[in-house]
Order: sequence, then C-alpha cells, then structure tokens
Amino acid sequence: EDTINRIHLFCRRFIQTQGTGHLAYSSVTLYAIVVHLEEVADCFRLIEETIGQQKMVLRKQTRELFSEAIQLLEILFKVFNKISQGEKVTAHLDFFKEHKRLRQKHLHSLSYFQGNEFNSAICARLLALIELSHHVTEELFD
Repeated sequence: EDTINRIHLFCRRFIQTQGTGHLAYSSVTLYAIVVHLEEVADCFRLIEETIGQQKMVLRKQTRELFSEAIQLLEILFKVFNKISQGEKVTAHLDFFKEHKRLRQKHLHSLSYFQGNEFNSAICARLLALIELSHHVTEELFD
C-alpha cells in the first residue's frame, strides 16, 4: 500500500510539474487516470485483506465476477497503451461499448449480495473496481 501510494503521488507530481509532452492525453486526463488507478489498487488491497482474514471459499459467481473484473482491467491497459502509442481512439470504440454493457449488467444484478456476508463483501469491492475501470475508460474515450 505504501509503495502504491508513493508511486501515485510521484505520478501526480510529475504530471503537474512536467505535463504530458507528446502523449495522446492531456495532463488533466492522465491525472484523473492516475487517481482512479490508485483507487483500483485500494479495492484490491481491501479484497486481499478480506480474503486473508476469512478462510472461506469464494462462490462460483464471485470467482466469475473476479475474473471478469481483472479481464476488463487487462483490456483497459492494452487499449491505453495502444492509444498512447498513436492508435486512434475510434479504433477501440467497440471495447468502450462492451465495457459499458458489462458494467450495466453487473450493476443491476442483486444476486451478488445473496448468500454469505463474505462473498457479498468481495462482490461489492469487485463492483467498485468495475465502476472505477469505467471511469478510466471514460477518460480514455472523452
């Protein structure tokens, strides 16, 4: 957590003092992305703490949500890198639409909160993580 916070603060200071140079994104956009990514790291820390304290088994639905949340983040990072290397944002609009569709599907499902408190807590953090990844996506496609 300390390392992530130090990197987060370093990136924010660097963006504020050095700007973005030749990058495809403005300083404001990169600043927002860095803040959201730090919040993503906080979600993972809270999930790890919850799983570490309980010695319980994740439900199949919780594991599937976990897998999908990680997959969305991996795709998000790939898209960010491609756009940063000069690819057009419009080449990735399908990803944006699919991300938005998956986010809506998960946010309106109450089934994640049925069952035991442990799985519900993990699902709540994963849904927060998906929401944060959506915020990053909005920054990429703004």
